[in-house]
Amino acid sequence: MSARGALAAGLLLLVPVLAAAQPAEKAPGREIVVEWRAAKQEAFRPIERQLRSNPSYDRVLKFVDELLVFPRELKVTFTESGKVNAWYTPSEHSVTMSYELVDYLARLFRSAGLPPKRALELADEANVFIFLHELGHAVIGELELPTTGKEEDAADEFALIIALEALEPKDVGPARAAAEWFRLMGTLPKGMEDLHFWDEHSLDAQRAYRILAKLYASEPKKHRFLEEQVPRERLQLAQLRFRTKPGNWARLVDPWREENAYGWRGGGIRMRDGDPKPGNGDLRILVEDGTTPQNQFVAEQLRAAGAAKNLELLFDSFIAFPRDVTVVYRETGRQYVPYNHRKQVGVISLDFLSEQCRLLYEHYGESEQLGSTIGGMLMYWSVQEVARVLIHELRLSYTGELEDSSAELAMIFMTLMQGENTELLVGVSLWYAMLKERQVDLESLPVWSPASLDQQRFYEALCFTYGSDPEAYSWVEALVPASRLARAKREYPVKRRNWERLLSEYWVLE
Repeated sequence: MSARGALAAGLLLLVPVLAAAQPAEKAPGREIVVEWRAAKQEAFRPIERQLRSNPSYDRVLKFVDELLVFPRELKVTFTESGKVNAWYTPSEHSVTMSYELVDYLARLFRSAGLPPKRALELADEANVFIFLHELGHAVIGELELPTTGKEEDAADEFALIIALEALEPKDVGPARAAAEWFRLMGTLPKGMEDLHFWDEHSLDAQRAYRILAKLYASEPKKHRFLEEQVPRERLQLAQLRFRTKPGNWARLVDPWREENAYGWRGGGIRMRDGDPKPGNGDLRILVEDGTTPQNQFVAEQLRAAGAAKNLELLFDSFIAFPRDVTVVYRETGRQYVPYNHRKQVGVISLDFLSEQCRLLYEHYGESEQLGSTIGGMLMYWSVQEVARVLIHELRLSYTGELEDSSAELAMIFMTLMQGENTELLVGVSLWYAMLKERQVDLESLPVWSPASLDQQRFYEALCFTYGSDPEAYSWVEALVPASRLARAKREYPVKRRNWERLLSEYWVLE
């Protein structure tokens, strides 16, 4: 099936067939209510007129309102807000879109050489995507959807999927305009110090590539021009992965489409026909010999530390695998090896692990930190790779990028282990501290990659560690901005609950 065919098939699960049945009956007041406020300043009145004349806003609102049964009224306001922003306010159950943001976008596009009229039109198109992005936050928040990875990336993904299906004809203008906005913003930083790696948002350049890669994957023939803008391997990977995305979102929102059901009420993801059933399958971890002295040394250390048995006990104590799965430490000559679902075999690269051990030894030398750092690196990377296998094998409805979701699940497992292994979490942070210090060139950052950068992983590891136990890991407060740590404290229990819900059918522990 083509990516476009898979998209359509997935959206059949997501979109009610309106010709055959009416949307689920809504309780009074449980819908999206829109208010357009008149611009006060003369400079913003053309923007208000431009937005009001664009039918895209009404179309996406109608689409989402007919698709979902909200638990309460969601208010959307277009207004002159006094700030260049758009935002979802959970406590007020509202989305606010500012005319100032569109004015800023228009000025940015004019600075790139576009005439004023076209710049305003492009700003309006980008604002449609931003509106869908904020609506994505609202859907995630109001319906308590168990998204994975960065919620900002999940909201971008929601925006693209809804834009492709809600706008007629199949209008890709909002996605392309948003990607151009992020591309222009991504060219502004002059040095590494200008990049907020700690922020909950991905970098602007990363967001541009992710939008374009998914847009290409939705219909490669139509968007072939993107082959000149995005690395080929990134587009190929997007084609493989995007076909599952509409179905993933369909499963997440499904409880909110059932008549009079109104959502989760604390429940987990419901199984469907064809899903792998929980069973008595075992996870088996093997350590093969290496052919180089470095790889053989790592293999021997893994055996001596009982790494294979520890991983088996960790996952088998939490997860009821549908069938036997094998993960092998093996020489590969590369960092990643795709999971072979047919043979049920995952691979962890000995080459990658031995190279990281070498780098850590060079960086930390014969210090007290070296042992715990290598131990943390080996455990975390191993858990992350098994987590990738777990996501594939259980067909979990992850959002955003697979790399970020598997890393997040790995951190959840690491924090569950932390009672007797607090040094391992510190070791993970020290490993990424080393990696981020090795990459100091702005031009060489692989922003086109689907995975977060090492600098971002460093702060993510710190935030997960801190969020799991702020008192025990108070030293993190000196390394991460207070606003990000406050968010980390709120996010950790939500992220843990999200994964427990996604894994609920396979979760062994009560």
